[in-house]
Amino acid sequence: MMKCLTEMFQPHFNLEPLLMPLVERLTKLLEETQINSCEYFRETIQNEIRKAREMYSGQELREALARIQQRLDSVELLSADIVMNLLLSYRDVQDLNATIKLVETLQNLPTCNVAELPNIKFHYCFALNRRNQPGDRERALSVILPVVETGEQLSSDLYCLCGRIYKDIFISSNFTDHGSRDKSCYWYGMAFEHEPTLHSGINVAVFLMAAGHQFDTSPALRKIGMKLSSLLGRKGSLEKMQFYWDVGFFFGASILFSDQTKIIQASEKLYRLNAPVWYLASAMETYLLYKRFKSETNEQTLAKQELVEFWMDFLLSICRDKEPMDKFLVLILEPTKVFQPSHLTVSDSDKDRAVSMWHVSPNEKSGIHSWTFSAASIRGVSVSKCNERCCFLYVLHNSDDFQLYFPTELHCKRFCDLLNSFTKEDKLSADDGLRLTEELLEYNYEYSENGNRLILGKGTYGVVYAGRDMNNQVRIAIKEIPERDNRYSQPLHEEIALHKRLKHKNIVQYLGSVSQDGYIKIFMEEVPGGSLSALLRSKWGPLKDNEATIIFYTRQILEGLKYLHENQIVHRDIKGDNVLVNTYSGVLKISDFGTSKRLAGINP
Repeated sequence: MMKCLTEMFQPHFNLEPLLMPLVERLTKLLEETQINSCEYFRETIQNEIRKAREMYSGQELREALARIQQRLDSVELLSADIVMNLLLSYRDVQDLNATIKLVETLQNLPTCNVAELPNIKFHYCFALNRRNQPGDRERALSVILPVVETGEQLSSDLYCLCGRIYKDIFISSNFTDHGSRDKSCYWYGMAFEHEPTLHSGINVAVFLMAAGHQFDTSPALRKIGMKLSSLLGRKGSLEKMQFYWDVGFFFGASILFSDQTKIIQASEKLYRLNAPVWYLASAMETYLLYKRFKSETNEQTLAKQELVEFWMDFLLSICRDKEPMDKFLVLILEPTKVFQPSHLTVSDSDKDRAVSMWHVSPNEKSGIHSWTFSAASIRGVSVSKCNERCCFLYVLHNSDDFQLYFPTELHCKRFCDLLNSFTKEDKLSADDGLRLTEELLEYNYEYSENGNRLILGKGTYGVVYAGRDMNNQVRIAIKEIPERDNRYSQPLHEEIALHKRLKHKNIVQYLGSVSQDGYIKIFMEEVPGGSLSALLRSKWGPLKDNEATIIFYTRQILEGLKYLHENQIVHRDIKGDNVLVNTYSGVLKISDFGTSKRLAGINP
């Protein structure tokens, strides 16, 4: 062995034939390591983009995407999949500048050809057209037209984008640029011929109408109409549609066919699905084009026309970035879970502060369809925890509270601010009555011998634990519910709003409330003794032969109920479990306002 090694290290010995295979092998391993590293990093970036889209929205998502993009510092990492995921994410948050900047950065990289892909050019031109700064649409056309004019087999979306750009130019010209109108019609027609879809068909039909065609005289329009009917039939019924874009196509086709019932139904579903504003704006542009160029001879006077006009104005108010004043379009949610379109006005003058509401074309002629509530009769307003476009209006002279749905969160907030500005006495603030600004009650829970929190009972919407007020060492009851649970959090807010105003010897005393550690907590006095039901079962037994005791406790229940009714509140759940008895003093107290309601003028 030593002799061989000595021979190898002699000057005349050639080591190159022996070492070359090792060098080649090492080089190959290093190349594979680099490739595997890039693939791993690409997959990591893809996962981070997916997580960001799941976790964030709006500005937070924009910031997360910007941080991810900053890490893409190598051309090898800029795969088509990663770039497309970024562009789709930017589209979801309508970050047009980020879309344009990303593609233009790719265009300036000499060794990167991702920006030349048709789908990347599509998103680039889409963002340029929507941003619409000086020269943007001209730039978009200069990029997209060479792609669609090649004659190659392309996606119909590229043809539709050309039609969309010319459509926006036509609308921006106040419908006077007939050249853009005709080019838009041509490209939407190309898309419909290449691959018939509801989107391209609806648009080419509308532009044919803008050019003077009518269904009763135009064979081309009738042909498109028949094809649209077939495509719409394949989508199934409106009730089964789950995606806003399918409902949007149904909406556009219903407008084209002047089917007012379906227009109303599709409008409501678009609102319920909370379709993005940019998509609604596009759908409403189709409506505005149709309304402008439809034949006057085809106009029909139908009973539902008023409802159609309401819904069109309602959806348009979602699209307009305009601060509402004192007149609102609202949907009143009926007990049957049906939306009732209505008008609402707020009078904020010093002499006449009031809220007026009236139904639009009510289904039933009998019954009450209009209301006017003075400031004195308004108890307050609270924003829904489930939907920030919705609020609850509490009034005295009505058999129930009003649940109002506004076009946007901005409209809802404006209404709540107006009401809070002139309902200063006994008002429920727009933060739903939580004690976020009150002095926080210092408390501790009471624990059993096993180390578990001591449970006093279970209410309608939460569990009640035993606790202690650390300021005075008095035992208290703490009712809590997970704040994330939307099924119960809103009723709990209503319970807080009701309970915090009550002060009577036969009503459990409210001590405070707070949103803390993912829970909404109500602090109440603890009544030593327990519920009437528990006492009858475990200690007292039946009281049928003890009339004096029955009278004693019944009188206290009635005193508590009398106080509630005087304050226009009905409990709606009086039972032994919700009646607590202090066995030391004999005082009875009514508890659990989870199902209570503000009422007035109760009808027999």
